[in-house]
Amino acid sequence: MNRWNLTFAAVAMAATSLLMVPAYPAAAEPGSETPVTPPVTIEATPQATPAASPEAVPSPAPAPDAARQAALTAALADLDRALPKLDPETRKQESALRAIFRRAVLEHGSLTKPESDLYNTLRHLGSSSVVQSRDPGTKTRDFDPKGTGSLNKLGEGQVQIGSLYKLQLLAMPGIKFKPTIRAGQRRIPGHPGAAIGYVTLRLGDREKTVAEIPTDAGGMSPLQRARRVAYRMQTATRQSGLWWTELSVEAMRGESIVSAPQAPGGLVITADLPFARIRQTAPPLLATRVMHDIRYVYGGQPILVTRDPRDPQEALAAASEYREKGDAAYDTGDTAGAESWYRKSIDRRADYALAYERLADLYAERNDATRRQEIARRALTLTTLDPPQRQKFEALSK
Repeated sequence: MNRWNLTFAAVAMAATSLLMVPAYPAAAEPGSETPVTPPVTIEATPQATPAASPEAVPSPAPAPDAARQAALTAALADLDRALPKLDPETRKQESALRAIFRRAVLEHGSLTKPESDLYNTLRHLGSSSVVQSRDPGTKTRDFDPKGTGSLNKLGEGQVQIGSLYKLQLLAMPGIKFKPTIRAGQRRIPGHPGAAIGYVTLRLGDREKTVAEIPTDAGGMSPLQRARRVAYRMQTATRQSGLWWTELSVEAMRGESIVSAPQAPGGLVITADLPFARIRQTAPPLLATRVMHDIRYVYGGQPILVTRDPRDPQEALAAASEYREKGDAAYDTGDTAGAESWYRKSIDRRADYALAYERLADLYAERNDATRRQEIARRALTLTTLDPPQRQKFEALSK
């Protein structure tokens, strides 16, 4: 059996890395924002979010079947036994830990590797008598920290399980490193003076656009609505660095939403029809995709999920990302770059109607009638067009 090579040096390194983590800036007071056209960091421009009305409580998730409920009960019992052994700071994350345990049993494929490692450690801590001393020579039971089925014995000079969970928690995305949440707006082809709002989430080298807002609503512009969404996300982040572990898709006032208990009123993002139209999907599927994108930014690829580029939904997601890059290029004045990205989007998913719309509008702005008509006529062969799109392409094809 392999020895588990996590030494006390790792403890020192973790402590050092913790000291190097920059403090997360406090939010500005709601209502302090000023109109800004380019992307802005939300920390400087949050907007107050009204309290949720009584009818806006997210709907409960379906109850698990009897076998999985029994497995969940056993897992949560292990967590209950482990909690008294944890330090006070870790116990403050009890809500997130319970969410991880629930998903480990009910949605195991959604767990990221950091979550899975922490889950296995706490299961062991709650299901066995573990000596938490760091003294050399301390004897402990065999332990499988990664749930691989290959046990490792902790020996002299090695970190005990009572310290391991601390290291794993300190290394969790959202605690060791903080995200950047940005709200902004972009100009798009064919809509002079108009812009689409967006929200991006970035952590390290991972970034996703988690909201696109093309329309006014409630007396707010797309940019103001984007800032509101980003403020909700920032509020959740301040409440808990592990807020992303508690994400769920719920129904609220007849709409699909991404929910987290740390967000104001439990609402993070609404997957409304205009947003779903941009991504060419149904609102419930869009909400699920956004939830997975947030988890991806925080925790990496789910351990039991492989994204197959041949999968139609994966192709649609890639096409949407290419279209976003085209929008970003157009907003900076790089129309040649925008054209290239829109064509790549069509190549990736030939029935992604919005990429055709962007490209036809771009050619119309250039007064390139030949290409405008060619791309519009191609679009009219698609079965994915809604009536307004079909009407627009019929006009652009003439």
